[in-house]
Amino acid sequence: MNKVFIDFETYYDREYTLKNISMVEYINHPAYETIGFAASVNGAPAESFTGNYEYTKRKLDELDLENNILIAHNAQFDAAILAYRYNILPARMFCTAMGSRPYIVPHTDSMSLKNTTGYLGIGVKGTEVLNALGKRRADFTVDEMDKYMEYCRNDVDIMVPLYNYLIEDCAMPEEEQENIHLTVRKYVVPQLLCDSGYLKGVLKEHMAEFESTIQKAGIAKATLASNERFATLLKERGVVPPRKISKTTGKEAWAFAKDDVDFKILMANNGEDIRRICEARLSVKSTQKETRIRRFIEITERCDGWFPAALTYWAAHTGRYGGTDKTNLQNLSRGSELRRSLYAPDGYELVAADYSQIEARVNAALAGEHELVKQFADGDDVYSRFAERCYGMEAGEVNGEDFPRERFTGKTGILGLGYQMGAQRFFDTMAIAGQPVDMDFAVDVVKSYRTTYPNIKKQWYAFDGLLEAMALGKAMRYGPVTTSKETLHLPNGMIIKYPNLAKDRSDGNYYYNIGTKRVVIYGAKLVENVVQALSRIIMSSAELRVAERGVYTALTVHDELVYVVKKSNSGRLVKALNSVMTQPPEWLPTLPVACTVAVGDNFAECK
Repeated sequence: MNKVFIDFETYYDREYTLKNISMVEYINHPAYETIGFAASVNGAPAESFTGNYEYTKRKLDELDLENNILIAHNAQFDAAILAYRYNILPARMFCTAMGSRPYIVPHTDSMSLKNTTGYLGIGVKGTEVLNALGKRRADFTVDEMDKYMEYCRNDVDIMVPLYNYLIEDCAMPEEEQENIHLTVRKYVVPQLLCDSGYLKGVLKEHMAEFESTIQKAGIAKATLASNERFATLLKERGVVPPRKISKTTGKEAWAFAKDDVDFKILMANNGEDIRRICEARLSVKSTQKETRIRRFIEITERCDGWFPAALTYWAAHTGRYGGTDKTNLQNLSRGSELRRSLYAPDGYELVAADYSQIEARVNAALAGEHELVKQFADGDDVYSRFAERCYGMEAGEVNGEDFPRERFTGKTGILGLGYQMGAQRFFDTMAIAGQPVDMDFAVDVVKSYRTTYPNIKKQWYAFDGLLEAMALGKAMRYGPVTTSKETLHLPNGMIIKYPNLAKDRSDGNYYYNIGTKRVVIYGAKLVENVVQALSRIIMSSAELRVAERGVYTALTVHDELVYVVKKSNSGRLVKALNSVMTQPPEWLPTLPVACTVAVGDNFAECK
């Protein structure tokens, strides 16, 4: 296939801009207009085109993208323009912005075309787009349009060596290129519908509940919204306002956020009046739910009921996917109204396949923690078994129905303590979850985990050795991963970079840089990085194997693959997923992989 590098320039103004609305809202908005585009075939000098819709469509058709590969920086945007405005779906799609995330973003902390090409020294992105604010195509003079199209051609011309660097110099594996294609495809070929009418009802109820919470508290919104006024209010009622060290500023600040442990304790232990006031404070300060519901409604109504799945490839340092385009689809809590709003077209249903405790299983197998691996492999309730150790109960006594609190403690331990979580953090985690424990018990739980699973503890210190090897530029192997200078090599050919990794002699810790940010790293944290990266490879490999059969995911959420399939075919897909997703990778053959597959008319029913 030919490689077609492309970049669109479109109308925008101070209100109608991607800073304010999502890409699909922008592209499907009545104000949308293509000013022009530039394209390069197989790296030849870019050509630019500007004209009316018919002219632009004809020039795009000449590129034969349905039989070629589209390459763009922010390919979701350019491919969505092609799909939604010109009814063109490229055979393959590659995004140089997403592709830069494993290789360049660790150095720049930015995937913009300006910063990625600047880092490589392969060109200078222009600024002519700033002069296009508020201008329709007809508003440009000939000279202005010439300069704007020159700017557009330059974007394409510097994109070509960026692509070549990612594919040739970095040797990005073909499977990872395919992962990027599938990520973009989820966005430009939406499979999920969204019930905006249902969400409008949810929003109405939410706003009514918000007003009721404020009224019950009997406190002015201005007082609840102000940190200082709210602190004074608590003091006047005999309560000491909690403080914390801000992660943003490093300075002392009020601990009034919903996840602040001391604030949760304050709410629980100071009577009904204080609880109502604190709930009202949280209602005033937290608009996330309202904002997200409104965004879902707006996107759905711009897309004739469809809901594009906006995801970012390699969003996390470890390769995990992330949400984008102002929707954060990686944060859809089970049973939530947003999950319920996503549904399948008539005659179809959703099939959701979720890996079971994948990170805990990978951690156990990687460490050679044979007892825990066997429990997972035998289908035992690992959370309950660990809870019995914590509470000194008989083997087989704990189950989720009769001992939900105890099992939750075991679950928190299994999922969190494998990365060297200490007693204070375990204590805080339980409090945030609404299941507080005393500190002595937290200490005992941590001790119990480390004595029960000694190989996981040993693994933390083995990974200290990997850190030293990376800092010194030495080759070292641990299971399926190896090291080189400031780089961890994964078994599928991908890497995790740790730029400027070095030990700080003043405190003995290792640090690396993400752009200008200094990040601490230690053995157990590196274990967590590796476990997340390996888990991501396992999931994406399963997605690719199913895609080879012509069945494409509609959405991925953490360790969950979501499909929309004809009801007559759902049984076969369930069988295929149960087969594909339970095969251990050849680079970790002892891994006991398991998944749960559920079917439903909407996403919330798939549980």
